[in-house]
Amino acid sequence: MEKEVLMSNTKKSNLLLYLSTSILFILIVSFLDEGANNFEWMNNPLDWISFFAFVVAIFFGQYFFENKILKNYPVKGKVLISILGGIILGIIIFFLVTYILVSIFL
Repeated sequence: MEKEVLMSNTKKSNLLLYLSTSILFILIVSFLDEGANNFEWMNNPLDWISFFAFVVAIFFGQYFFENKILKNYPVKGKVLISILGGIILGIIIFFLVTYILVSIFL
């Protein structure tokens, strides 16, 4: 019974870690975007849509990486590998979905 509580706390903390790293990564990338080095994009409501789309894609990439790809690997650095691999996987998924949607509707 006690192990179940600890597992759920670990999963919750991993989800919060994945959410915070995806938000932090996109904030850093958006700060450095096009050499502007500022957060003026926050004034445009349409940029917030792309911000949340990237955050969701990277978050689910990290979650998928941990639960499906690294499911049977008892690695100590599983969370760190999931964060880094999930960022790459999330960006690839985002651009694939964007490419498919654009090719369908345009």
